[in-house]
Amino acid sequence: MPTDSPARARASTPAAALRRHPVRLLATSWPWRSLAYVATTPAIAVMWVLTCWPLLALAGVPLGHAERWRLRWVDRGRVPSPHRHEAWSGLPAWIRLRIKERATWTELLHGVLMVPMSLLGLAVVWVVLVMPAMIIASSGALFVIFALGIDPTAVTALSDLPTSTISDDPLTHVGFGALGLLILAFGLYLVTLVAEGQRYLTRLLVSEPTTEIAEQLKDLTRSRARLTTAFDDERRRIERDLHDGAQQQLTALIMTLGTLRYQYDRGDDVTPLIEQAHADARRSIEELRDIVHGIYPAALRSTTSPTL
Repeated sequence: MPTDSPARARASTPAAALRRHPVRLLATSWPWRSLAYVATTPAIAVMWVLTCWPLLALAGVPLGHAERWRLRWVDRGRVPSPHRHEAWSGLPAWIRLRIKERATWTELLHGVLMVPMSLLGLAVVWVVLVMPAMIIASSGALFVIFALGIDPTAVTALSDLPTSTISDDPLTHVGFGALGLLILAFGLYLVTLVAEGQRYLTRLLVSEPTTEIAEQLKDLTRSRARLTTAFDDERRRIERDLHDGAQQQLTALIMTLGTLRYQYDRGDDVTPLIEQAHADARRSIEELRDIVHGIYPAALRSTTSPTL
């Protein structure tokens, strides 16, 4: 089995290895790890169905232990158990504890999903690996037979085939062998992708989130709470300032304009009222400017309001 170089050893999953070295992936151990992981899934599924279903709701618990161990083939990160570890207090208490745990039911769900996953993996392995390997083997055997001048009908494996279906040109079999190698290489990439999808789903269902992800979720929750609190405080400040400041200034302006109209209709001198209305309008603008300070974008802070 190929070994990873120090530069590639940092990849912890098939997807990481594929992203880091897509061309040199076949020179690493990841395709073969992935193949072993995908190819053994049907056997694990069959054994689980035959042996663990009598446990009913707890059938997924032993499967979870096996799958966390098997994840090491395609996941170099920690795979901690999601179950709580408490002092042993008897089988009934243990069963009640496991029944109440969410992990027990996600492990059972993983077992149910593993059956179709194993069928998919088996089909992929057969189509893109087993069949190309058979093509390569048969092409190599026919190349040797015709290159040595051996009569193909003398070979037991070929005696039942019509001789017209077998080309006697060795180069034809070389071409078929090359095609089989190309399909095999593509199949290893496909198996790596299938193993990555199965790895992701398995880790999601049978393991607890890693410490890094859990910390990120906590930080995100705290940041969201801080933003919500800051938004509520700012909204209350704006409401208070509008009620106590700008609203009163605008009310005074309306009253001044009403008085101005009344005295204008009577023919009185309204110059003082116009000046007062102008002052009230300026104070209202200044009050609104103070309220919205820090709310509008920084690009607009350099602009100034027109002077009345």
